[in-house]
Amino acid sequence: MLGEKLDEHGATVWLVNTGWTGGPFGEGERMPIGATRALLHAALSGELDDGRLPNRRGVRVRGADAGAGRRRGAARSARRPGAIPAAYDVKARELAQMFQSNFEKFVPDAPPEVAAAGPRV
Repeated sequence: MLGEKLDEHGATVWLVNTGWTGGPFGEGERMPIGATRALLHAALSGELDDGRLPNRRGVRVRGADAGAGRRRGAARSARRPGAIPAAYDVKARELAQMFQSNFEKFVPDAPPEVAAAGPRV
């Protein structure tokens, strides 16, 4: 039903990380409020609608280090220089697998394009 309403009204949906960035708990930090505000402003203003988002394992991602986040309260990328990229990649694969496993119960009722749109492991 949500998909139908989004199509009917031509709405755009963004998932904004307002939680943790820069590494796992104990290494990273809370997402800066300035970055959250900048990303929300960019989403609401249409700035993020340019279609040039990087595709990371099937999920289009706009980082706080790009666009609006660069101007006000930029957050560090979770896979930043100086971090341990291998640890990030392991966690990213783990989370993608958790998403896929959880979504399996919805696949029979999901349109093919929705079932195919999740993260890829």
